[in-house]
Amino acid sequence: MSARLVIDPAGPASEELSEQAITAALEKSEVTFGIDKEQVQEILQKWRSHKRHYEFERVAKGVQPESGREGSFHMKVRYLASIAELEVVQKSKYHWEAFEKLGKLQRIAPDMVVAEKLFDVPPMPGSNVKGEPLITSRSSNQRSPLPTA
Repeated sequence: MSARLVIDPAGPASEELSEQAITAALEKSEVTFGIDKEQVQEILQKWRSHKRHYEFERVAKGVQPESGREGSFHMKVRYLASIAELEVVQKSKYHWEAFEKLGKLQRIAPDMVVAEKLFDVPPMPGSNVKGEPLITSRSSNQRSPLPTA
C-alpha cells in the first residue's frame, strides 16, 4: 500500500537529481499511483543541500477500499426514545394523559410515512501504488445465503 525510496550518491553522474528522474525510477519499479509530489519536492531540497544516503517512507500511497454499508432508517415522526417515556405511556389510561406529561408525541394518521430508509452506500474499490484495483473483502455484517436442501 506504500512505496519506499532509497537514494544513494553514485559519483558525478548522480550529482543532479530531478523530479523526472525520481518519477522515472518509481515507474521503473511499477509505482505509478499515489505519488506524493510534495514529498518529492522535499526529497529534492534535501538532496541539493546534502548529497548523502537517504531513505524515504511512503513516497507513494495507495487508497484503501471502503466496504459498502446498508442504509439506515430515518424516523420522520417523534417517537418514544426512552424507557421513562414508555412507562409514562403505559401508566396513562387515556392518550391525552400521555400528551400532557410528554407533550412531544405525534399522532399518526393512516397512510402516514413514519420512517424512510436511507440509500445504501456501495463498496468503493481502492488502489495500490501500482495502480491495481483493490476490492473490499466481504463485509462481516453481510449475511451469507442460507443453504438449500
